[in-house]
Amino acid sequence: MKNRVRAGELRHPISIEEQVETQDSYGGVVITWNNLLDTRAKIVPVTGGEWYINDQLANTVDHSILIRHPRFDIPYSARIIFNGREFNIVKMLNFEERDMHLVILAKEKKQ
Repeated sequence: MKNRVRAGELRHPISIEEQVETQDSYGGVVITWNNLLDTRAKIVPVTGGEWYINDQLANTVDHSILIRHPRFDIPYSARIIFNGREFNIVKMLNFEERDMHLVILAKEKKQ
């Protein structure tokens, strides 16, 4: 990955949503999703050995999603929505530890 990310590279509009549990009128648990952030991203399918940190991660990551650092913590239970597709967060990396960009390693949820 390059040192600088140009704005034109962040061409995919995404939403990051947080899971919230509430109770229905019968006391049952209902899961809803609250929007944490709408932003633009660079989404790249992961093939080969780009992000293979260990064998377990290699089998659970199929996309790399680059965003500008949101300046707040995104919970691992959050999901990413892009063009009707859903991605589960596997790992997040503070690119170059500069708090400028966040690389999210994700697995697409198959429908």
